[in-house]
Amino acid sequence: MRKKNLWLGGICLITLSLVLASCTSEAAEPGKERKVETKAYEWRLVQHNPRGQLHWPGLEMTGKLAEGMSGGRLKITQFAGGELIKAPEIFDSVSKGVVEMAITDLGYYTGTVPIFSIETGLPMGPRTVEDLEMLWYKPGWNLEELLRAECAKKNVYYVGPLWGTPYIINSKVPIKKLADFKGLKIRTIGSVAKMLEKAGASLIYVPGEEIYSSLATGVFSAFTWGGAMGAYGMKGHEICKYLLLTPMMPKYSNAVIVNMDAWKKLPPDLQAILQSAARHGCLIHQQWTMHGERDAVVKMQKEHGVTLTELPPEDVAKLTKLAMEVWDGLAKADAASAEAIKRVKEFMAWKGYLG
Repeated sequence: MRKKNLWLGGICLITLSLVLASCTSEAAEPGKERKVETKAYEWRLVQHNPRGQLHWPGLEMTGKLAEGMSGGRLKITQFAGGELIKAPEIFDSVSKGVVEMAITDLGYYTGTVPIFSIETGLPMGPRTVEDLEMLWYKPGWNLEELLRAECAKKNVYYVGPLWGTPYIINSKVPIKKLADFKGLKIRTIGSVAKMLEKAGASLIYVPGEEIYSSLATGVFSAFTWGGAMGAYGMKGHEICKYLLLTPMMPKYSNAVIVNMDAWKKLPPDLQAILQSAARHGCLIHQQWTMHGERDAVVKMQKEHGVTLTELPPEDVAKLTKLAMEVWDGLAKADAASAEAIKRVKEFMAWKGYLG
C-alpha cells in the first residue's frame, strides 16, 4: 500500500508540475495580480463498468489523479456500472447535467452520435497504442478534434480516450473458424456487432451487470467485455469454457466525458488539471490492462479449464473484408463519420495494414 501511495503521489507531483508550468504565463505578466482560486467543485463520475473487475483500479485513476492534483478543489465521487445510472443512459445523463462526468464506452450511444462507432474502436482496425496516439493527436489525422466538435453539439465535452485491451470473445462453444459464428447468439456492441452480424451471428444486448445471469440462463452463448481481463472480471469463465484470442478489435477505447456547462464553470487551472489527469489516467489504465490481460488468460486456462482458440489466417482475412464493409457503412452515417473513416484509412494505408 505504501509503494502504491508513493507511486500515485509521484505521478500527481510530476503531472501537477506540468500543469502549473502551463499556467504560469498569466502570473508572469509584470504588474498583473493573479487571483488565487479556492472554490471547491463537487462532481459525480459514473462508469459503465461494474465494480470489482480486475481493471477497476485503473479505471478509478483519472478521478483520483484529478482530485489529488487539484489539492481537494475538485472532489469526485465515483459510481460503478448500475450503481447510479445504467450504461445505456450515461451519455444522456452527462448531456443533461444529471451527473457531471463519466467514463464509458461510447459504443452504447452510436444512435445519438454516429462517430462514436469509430471512437470506441473499429473491427480489425488500428493495432497498437502508438497507432491510436497518432490517430487521435497528430495534425492531419487528429480524431480528437472531430470527436470534440460532435460531442459539443450534445452539450458534452470530450476530455479524451481511455484505451484498453483487444476485444476478444468468451464463449460456451468453441469458435475455431468463421463458419462457427453462424447462428451464434452473442452479446456485443458497436461496430464489432455489425461485423459479426455479417458473419452470421445473432446479436443480443444486455448491460454489463446482466451478462452473467444471461449466460447462466441461456439468453446467449458468447459475449465480449473488452479483453480477457474484462471477461474474467465478469466471471464469464465460470460458464464459458472457450476464449477466442483472435481480436475482433485490436484495441478498444472508453472515453472520459464531462457535461459542457460543468466544464465551462471550472477555472482554467482545473480544466488543465482534469485534462492532464485524463491523459495520465489513460496511460496508467493501459499499463494496468496490459499486465492484467496476460494474467487473466493464464488464470482462465490453468485454474478454470478454459480452452484457447484462434481463427486461421484465411478466416481472419475474410473477417477483415467484412470489417471493411462495416467501415464503409459507418462512413455513410454523417459528414463527421465520413471524415473520420477517411483519416483512419489514410493512416492504416500509411502503416501498411491494408495490404
